[in-house]
Amino acid sequence: MKKTIRLLAVLMIVAILSLCLASCGKILAAKYSAGIDLGVLGYSNVTYNFRMFGIVTRTTSSESILTDASSEVVEGKYEIVEDPENPDQLLIILEFEGEERTVSSFSEGVEDGVEYIKIGGIKYEKVE
Repeated sequence: MKKTIRLLAVLMIVAILSLCLASCGKILAAKYSAGIDLGVLGYSNVTYNFRMFGIVTRTTSSESILTDASSEVVEGKYEIVEDPENPDQLLIILEFEGEERTVSSFSEGVEDGVEYIKIGGIKYEKVE
């Protein structure tokens, strides 16, 4: 009985420490979307759904006069870190299907009461 209680106590401590360490970095927990009007060629929309523990889902949909409407959903990981060369700047590291991409300009803010993030100069507005 005492061993079981000790084991549970140790497991709880490990779980709490893991959550504390995971919360040290910048975390997003929302859905952001950006639409790109391609004029007469059509329309493209990209949505990022950021969740806890560095999980992100990217949904890309497009309509074009050249192709049929299409949609792609990919799940991956993300991490937001300080730029080692410029501590005032944040980087976002996105990994989808084993391919990692570091974007050198990540920022967030509020404009006209709408929250947004910018990834690589593209503004994604919060939708949820």
